[in-house]
Amino acid sequence: MSEDNHVGRADLLSPVLGETGPPEPLFSTRAEFLTAFFGGPFAILLLSGMNANFLGRLKPDLWRYVLGTAASVFVVSFLAWLRAADPPPAWYIDVAGDQARQAVRWISRLFALVLWFLLWLPYRRYHKAAEVMGLGNRNPWKAAIASVVFGMFVLFLIGLNVAFAVQGAS
Repeated sequence: MSEDNHVGRADLLSPVLGETGPPEPLFSTRAEFLTAFFGGPFAILLLSGMNANFLGRLKPDLWRYVLGTAASVFVVSFLAWLRAADPPPAWYIDVAGDQARQAVRWISRLFALVLWFLLWLPYRRYHKAAEVMGLGNRNPWKAAIASVVFGMFVLFLIGLNVAFAVQGAS
């Protein structure tokens, strides 16, 4: 083989997992996890959506985010209804006991972490590839704080809406 065949083939040495652009650093798995824990389901939807956008995967994976948003609205509305109901349903008191109000908070966090895992799972190979290539991670502070504030604001709006609906029905 001549040396001429290898000219311009440096692209064969760069790892690519789908898109042909230069690899993008992502927000770390830890940043996403903590955002889900402190900010709730809407915060992780936003931060994970930013990672998908960096990868150029937001459009093909939009269905995941639409489904996650719909599930989040349902679960958060149901939990807000449990919290606003006075008195709470008997079956809920039987399950949660004296910690009924605190159980809503923990169920919400658990749901956000499950949602984080389901959103992270399809992108784990991109995180691993970035680690192997030594890309490092994006600085998550601004995006994570903005996501947590956004997530808490949406949770507040849904809770307020459900509380008014419960009081209006009484």
